[in-house]
Amino acid sequence: MMMRLTKRSIIIYLAIAAAIATAAFFGRERILAAIFATPATRPSAASGVAIVSVASPIVQSIARPLELPATVEAYEQSELYAKITGYLNEVRVDIGDVVKQGDVLAVIHDPELPLELDEAKAQKSQKAAISEASVVSIAQSKQSLETLQGQLNRYKTELELQEITYKRKEELFAGNGIPRQDLDEAKARRDLAAADVTIAQAKIHDAEAQVRSAEAMQKVASAEVDVAKAKIGRIESLMQYMNIVAPFDGIITKRYLDRGALVQAATANRTSVLFTIQRNDKMRVVVAIPEAEASFVKAGDAVSMKIYNSTKPTIQEKIARVASSLNSGSRTMRAEINLANTDGSLLHGTYCLVRFALEPRANALTISSASILREGSNAFVFTIKDEHAARVAVAVGLDDGKTAEILKGLEKDAKVVVTGKEMLRPGMAVNVKASP
Repeated sequence: MMMRLTKRSIIIYLAIAAAIATAAFFGRERILAAIFATPATRPSAASGVAIVSVASPIVQSIARPLELPATVEAYEQSELYAKITGYLNEVRVDIGDVVKQGDVLAVIHDPELPLELDEAKAQKSQKAAISEASVVSIAQSKQSLETLQGQLNRYKTELELQEITYKRKEELFAGNGIPRQDLDEAKARRDLAAADVTIAQAKIHDAEAQVRSAEAMQKVASAEVDVAKAKIGRIESLMQYMNIVAPFDGIITKRYLDRGALVQAATANRTSVLFTIQRNDKMRVVVAIPEAEASFVKAGDAVSMKIYNSTKPTIQEKIARVASSLNSGSRTMRAEINLANTDGSLLHGTYCLVRFALEPRANALTISSASILREGSNAFVFTIKDEHAARVAVAVGLDDGKTAEILKGLEKDAKVVVTGKEMLRPGMAVNVKASP
């Protein structure tokens, strides 16, 4: 009994091993094809001839497809804040309103700004008056200086005359021509003239100092006038910010406050958004490109897009720009595609699919992907020569699931089996079915 069981087990093991070897040799596809093959593709029992269809390789352009989700975004979007603090006096728009650049969206009332403007204008008038007075003072000081310089010139002339007179008197006194008193009188007149010159020079120095002081005061007053003008300009600029205006043509998508609300300037700690405006005549389709594919995506590459829940057909466009940098968190690169939206049918936030054609190959030798059989990492096809099947190893390049690039192993005029290949063996006779 034990002997019969052992032999039966050996027979079963051998059968299993044979099945495994058969699967390894012919491949899983062949076994399944043999089981489910249609009568049109099974070898004829009477003749042993397989019926197949064939196609020759085609030289064409091919690329590796990549399909990624994307989001439609407004071409421009801005959140509008207040530049000044005040009360919201008017709100002229609401969500969904279409606005033009420069339109007034809201008005803020600040009662203090007009008072500050009046004060600044008064300060300007005061400083301007001081500046004008300084100009008059400069003119008067210069006129006094000119008068003193004239006096100095006369005193110098008088001094020269008295010096000459004194020297003559000295000569006459030395020859006993005049008494001592005449010499002393001449000397006194000379000394007096010298004193007049010294006094006149001192007055001129004082006058020059007064001119410089007046000029300095005038410069200060002029600078203060400029400061006052700048203050007026600043306040007038702030008063312009009382009107919240649209920065570009677009649509109001959010309104955050109502009339009477106190709004804080954007520079304050507690501030709030007034409106969100979006430009929607032109949209951006934003795609996150995975790190592994980022190096293959360039600005100007052609893409096709399908907008979710849209009646529009597939849209053909080109990539407008790429970030050329990876997001450190998501490890993706941002790419953008411009999309016209003149009819306003595309909405911000809409989902869409973008199909890329990566690594494009021109003049590639291609066959139908259905023609390729694989055994592990090896690929091969069956070709027909002299009405017999030949197994040919091939190197496959790009393969989009419909069309495959053949890098080597096939010639352009080869007849490659498309259907019926699963039942073929090298050297098997075949009958080529006519193409429909």
